[in-house]
Amino acid sequence: MWGEGQVSLRPIFLISIAIATLFFSAQTNASTRLHVVVSTPTLIPLVKSVAGDYADVTSVVPFGTDPHEYQLVPRDVEKISYSDLLIVTGHFVWEKELASLSKHGSTIDLYEALRGKIKLLKLPSGDVNLHEWWLSPHNAKLVIDELASKLAEVDGDNAKNYMANAERSARAIDKIVAEVERTLSEGGLAGDVAICSTPIEQYLVEEFGMRCKLILAEEELTGVKPYALEDARKMLTEGSLRVIVVSDISEGTIGADVARKLADETKAYLLKLLVMLNDGWDYETLLAYNAGLVSSTVHAPKLSSEPSTSMPVLLISILSIAVALEALIILRLKVMRS
Repeated sequence: MWGEGQVSLRPIFLISIAIATLFFSAQTNASTRLHVVVSTPTLIPLVKSVAGDYADVTSVVPFGTDPHEYQLVPRDVEKISYSDLLIVTGHFVWEKELASLSKHGSTIDLYEALRGKIKLLKLPSGDVNLHEWWLSPHNAKLVIDELASKLAEVDGDNAKNYMANAERSARAIDKIVAEVERTLSEGGLAGDVAICSTPIEQYLVEEFGMRCKLILAEEELTGVKPYALEDARKMLTEGSLRVIVVSDISEGTIGADVARKLADETKAYLLKLLVMLNDGWDYETLLAYNAGLVSSTVHAPKLSSEPSTSMPVLLISILSIAVALEALIILRLKVMRS
């Protein structure tokens, strides 16, 4: 830990290494790349884990657009007209129409391909959570393995590379999950300790051992029900829940807005995770970053009516960034060496 009165350059050092590590990743001749089209941007990191620089990946739904409300436009047909592989989640209604319009290359419906294998979580209400199920580590490994097999069929020359990438990703994912599980368990933050703003965050944290006791907005159109808000405020005030989870993909939703207000009101720890990245990260890099943020919750002060003697918010924020970047760097180095 930092010595008293000393200024630590650790976060700056970590950022420098992270940038350098990402910059020097292996490159492939652009002329040999496959053209892969995904229905939603949250699938891009999964494709990157398998294909790396052997494929250019394009999303039908633009970044920042809710895929549930998306309507196909002529340019989408143009995108898939030259694709070598079209990947759809099987969750959105319009994906069926999109797949029917694909006359070139192969198409894979992930939900159908992995039916019976994926783990679908249940919402606190008891309903099945289908929102971004492919983002959980367990389901992500299944998707990555399935994509490796499909890409190997499409591009036989690089089949061994795709399969090797999938195996390497699986090992990295397992290591990250195990480390965060251990950290949260030792820090007393395993179990029903969190409130999620939307169902999406449930798939981002629960496999680490941090479960969502309450989800503020279980459905996009219903908003936050009064009883959910009352229960959240009560559990946070009593201290039975310590963390409120939001993500960039839920920004602008009623659930996320209410989550932020609750955090301000109760001084609960607001955990902000990333999903919507547009800079080429693969899934395990994204997972490592979020894992660092989740692990940083062990520094969250317990809610109390007594005067606080816990770490300043600024220091906690710095520690969160440092932990996340360190996890990212460690993962990258392990993957490069394996």
